[in-house]
Amino acid sequence: MRALARLALAGLLLAATAAPAAASQCVYAAYRDGVTLLLNRCTECRMAELERQRPGDIRPIRRSVVVGARRTVPSPFPGKGRTRLVDERPCRAAAAETQATTATAPDGRACVKLHRLHDGRIAAVNGCRACRSVLVARKPAKGGANHQGSYSIAPGGTLPLDGRGFASARIMSDSPCR
Repeated sequence: MRALARLALAGLLLAATAAPAAASQCVYAAYRDGVTLLLNRCTECRMAELERQRPGDIRPIRRSVVVGARRTVPSPFPGKGRTRLVDERPCRAAAAETQATTATAPDGRACVKLHRLHDGRIAAVNGCRACRSVLVARKPAKGGANHQGSYSIAPGGTLPLDGRGFASARIMSDSPCR
């Protein structure tokens, strides 16, 4: 009897999520084998904003995740805790929000910033009117040593970074070219 009830419940849950979602709700969080998965039911790329509350933490952690059209991606939060979907929007709108708008930085502030491109890749964008030399550190997704690379970026230029196998990236130094 329990097996039949479980089968009926699984059928209802599958039927509820099988229909295409409205434009305002394309991305869903699903839990399988203790892993949170993000499912995009729409035919366009979506940027999902997640919030994770871990046991004992005071404030939740927020992350943005790009979920391709009709794709399933794992949550960036491993381990225990409660994950909830806070916001979602089309990838094009998210990319437009993160455009670099910095001018020349003679006062020493950072010229090069990391931005997510419309296709989900990370790029270093030089917002100054001078060539910049940057050191970028990338952290592997499955642990191990960090990878560092030194790059020169033309004034107003964009340099896409290779993201294969890396979970995160950050700029370690930003200085004028020699």
